[in-house]
Amino acid sequence: MRENERETFKELINLFPQIIQTSNLCIQRELHNFTHNKKRIDMERKDLKQIISIIQGKWTLEILYIIRIYRTINFNEIKKHLTKISSTILAKRLKKLEDLQMIQRSIIDVHPIRVFYSLSHFGSNFVHLMLPIFIYSLTEIHFPEKEKKRS
Repeated sequence: MRENERETFKELINLFPQIIQTSNLCIQRELHNFTHNKKRIDMERKDLKQIISIIQGKWTLEILYIIRIYRTINFNEIKKHLTKISSTILAKRLKKLEDLQMIQRSIIDVHPIRVFYSLSHFGSNFVHLMLPIFIYSLTEIHFPEKEKKRS
């Protein structure tokens, strides 16, 4: 990460301790306020597995990121940015993201019909929550020594 890129994300990087502390407080509150019986644990595990499956899906984060950048984009424009993805896989991933209500599919009734994709409210929030993880990984994986000296 170049220095000007680091500066762009400096504010977010400086918030990491607060983000971690707030996350820990939320977890402690959750554990204190709710009985974690088998039914609750199974429900939480199911939700967690669904979120992890979204993150793990090949091309999923890349597709979400491109849609986030362009706000509204059609299939062919996504394909231009992801040159190694097949059209079949891209169509399947878009359908899955639509089923998960992470993206919205809009059809413009002109000749020929045009289809555009945009992030849903849930998808937009998901991408924004992933951003700190992405930035954290950049600073820790690519520049661990420089960051550790700052601490």
